[in-house]
Amino acid sequence: PLETPPPPPPEEPSTTEPAEVPPGPSEEGPGEGEFVPVVPTGEPDGSVGFRPAGQGWAARPRRSRVRIAAWILVPLLLLVGAWFGLQAYLDRQWYVGVADGNVAIYQGIPAEVLGYELHELVERTDLPAGLAAQLTPWSEIESGITANGEQEARDIVARIREDLERQSGGEAP
Repeated sequence: PLETPPPPPPEEPSTTEPAEVPPGPSEEGPGEGEFVPVVPTGEPDGSVGFRPAGQGWAARPRRSRVRIAAWILVPLLLLVGAWFGLQAYLDRQWYVGVADGNVAIYQGIPAEVLGYELHELVERTDLPAGLAAQLTPWSEIESGITANGEQEARDIVARIREDLERQSGGEAP
């Protein structure tokens, strides 16, 4: 005679997950007398409460694609706007500085951020910056002498040229 193995023992209900409940007669909630499983919750304030199974943090709907796109696009658009604003500001700034040992005209500001220079060389002159720096009004030329526009920067270079000619006896170096 063939022996049949004994049936497996019945599974004990899990203490962490509620048993599935067949759908009730309405979608608005359980009807009268229907069993609604509850699970314990750990609330953010440290208290313990109970909530119907299938609700809470894990059951919250995922963020919509529009909301995710907004979280990505809004900061990106702010950065792009800030970049264009900075460029517009730098395009209106001028100064006289030093390039390769000579007096030069720059557009922008004499600074660098994360390896990006915030200025552009517009014109390098033949005037030695070392000689210009020895003259009192132009001693700060190494760090840049600000101007209120391109024409004012050119006027500063012309005054440096005149001062160097005056110092050397009539001819610019």
